[in-house]
Amino acid sequence: MDKIETTIENIREITEKKIVWFRKRANICMYCFWSFSIFLGVSSTSLPLFALLEFQSGKNWIVAILSVITAFCSFMLQIGNYHLLWHNYRKSEFAMERLRQVTLSILQNLQIEEIKSSDKILEILFRFHAEYEEIEMVETNTYFGAIKSASDIDTKSKS
Repeated sequence: MDKIETTIENIREITEKKIVWFRKRANICMYCFWSFSIFLGVSSTSLPLFALLEFQSGKNWIVAILSVITAFCSFMLQIGNYHLLWHNYRKSEFAMERLRQVTLSILQNLQIEEIKSSDKILEILFRFHAEYEEIEMVETNTYFGAIKSASDIDTKSKS
């Protein structure tokens, strides 16, 4: 195996692991977003209907349960930021796939042209790692921006 083949395999391995990682998290966030959204939609739209019904026992426990489900789903959607994180992970996944394709294409062209220059390979690797780090940094900043704590709460004051 020459330098280019080894480099190609390393890039494939590095990017494949990261793409799978992004895809898995995007799917989890998508699942959470849609699950909570559907429960919220069903419970909030049926709540007024059950509130209008009169039950013989005088206890409207269905309205209470629907109210709890509505409140919980609203809370989870707001605090979880699943929609933002889902798009963030998916965008990072696509950016990583694009980086892999472009880098591998350049390296394969070098291989076809039989250019074995270490300087050229190092330049490509440097660009690859710089873009890889940029994708990671954008994803991480968006993640921490989505889960940041409330800045309007004063934890030091005693009420």
